Amino acid sequence: GYVVVDASEQGLFLCDETGYHTPDTTLIPMVRSELVGSLRQEIEYFVRCARSGTEPTVITPRESREALRVALACERSMSEGAPMELG
Repeated sequence: GYVVVDASEQGLFLCDETGYHTPDTTLIPMVRSELVGSLRQEIEYFVRCARSGTEPTVITPRESREALRVALACERSMSEGAPMELG
């Protein structure tokens, strides 16, 4: 697969064995003067888990770490102009 970062629109396009995807990356949208979107939902979920002492199930700490590892590899690939092996 591959990743394309396009700041003019959604910002992230993914292509994998299941097809072409454009996940919601709008972090701070306003709708009728109300803050909405994926970042708000993620923060609210995290706060609920932290307050209740519940381990996250939507995305686990291990999955979060893996997402960060992939994002850092993408940044490194862009800065070095070369593919990164995730193995």
